[in-house]
Amino acid sequence: METADDGSQTLVLTPDPDFLATATYPVTVDPTSTLAVTTDTWVQNPDYPDSQISSQELKSGAYDSGSDTARSYLKFDVSRFTGKHITSATMSLYSYYSSSCSSTATTQVKRVTSTLNTTTLTWGAQPSTTTTNMPPTLDTGATTPRARRTGR
Repeated sequence: METADDGSQTLVLTPDPDFLATATYPVTVDPTSTLAVTTDTWVQNPDYPDSQISSQELKSGAYDSGSDTARSYLKFDVSRFTGKHITSATMSLYSYYSSSCSSTATTQVKRVTSTLNTTTLTWGAQPSTTTTNMPPTLDTGATTPRARRTGR
């Protein structure tokens, strides 16, 4: 780890010279990185139309045949990856509540394409999203998956 004069840090990877001497080129150095959520919230129509930023859970989906529908928003600081070629990524969420154990509900993960302000978000003013490069739909086995927050 190198620290610059401004306090920013850079992970420096130096492959072993013996490895490079016998490696098949091109060589790919693949560091693993973990992103923490910088902020998150959820909204639900019709009961919770305003940002639930102080909630200890995240909600998505419907539990009553679609009359109440919730959406969660998670924000990550991905600025350090600008201009980088990411070949794969994994997101893990924990579902701790389901209104039915026999449900075949799924969860979709979409990229937000407009400004996301988790404090002022409302059901009526949600950011735009895209399905471009959308990951496969997650089989949650629950009609109302909720993610427990582990910290801010």
